[in-house]
Amino acid sequence: MYFSDIEDEIPEGNPSIQIGPLSIWISGFTVNDQAYAYSVLNAPFLLKIRQVVVFSPESEIFAYELKNLKEGFVDMHKNAGTGRSFEVTFMASEFDIKFTSNQLGHIKTEIKYSSRDEGYLRSEYNMDQSYLPEIIKAVNSVQHKYEIDDSKIVQQGATEVKSETKGTINILKKFWPLWLLIGITLIKIVAYQVRW
Repeated sequence: MYFSDIEDEIPEGNPSIQIGPLSIWISGFTVNDQAYAYSVLNAPFLLKIRQVVVFSPESEIFAYELKNLKEGFVDMHKNAGTGRSFEVTFMASEFDIKFTSNQLGHIKTEIKYSSRDEGYLRSEYNMDQSYLPEIIKAVNSVQHKYEIDDSKIVQQGATEVKSETKGTINILKKFWPLWLLIGITLIKIVAYQVRW
């Protein structure tokens, strides 16, 4: 799809949140839950990479996804240079975003678009820590505009801020004899069942 094909459909004004080539316009609640955990906001997404444009006018964003996005960036900003990562899966959109920082403060942003009708697109964008305050401010502004209180949002979703120390891999390495024993036991069980 080319930009000229959808130019008339794009909301007017600047996006509410801009993350590199990804623009998000937030324009009111589609569902307003009193506790905000399941509040949903109308949020058209636009991904523009060189000549390729992906526009998702029906996308929505949950209040907890905004909270997760902000908390991930705040943690990454506070712990600059320590190597952090977090991922946000937008449940009512075709987009997923993963952010990974390194010890130098550079942030690799992986944006994934997946649609049954239009296929799959993956884009990488690099930025540095200096962009984080602006993005955090934009999310805060959206939350303030729609009176979304973080303290009332129940933690939801697949977003978890974690260190890039490869904790899971370290656990697997540390307990490899146990994993080996479990694997051998499972093979024996399967082999035993196959004999009968």
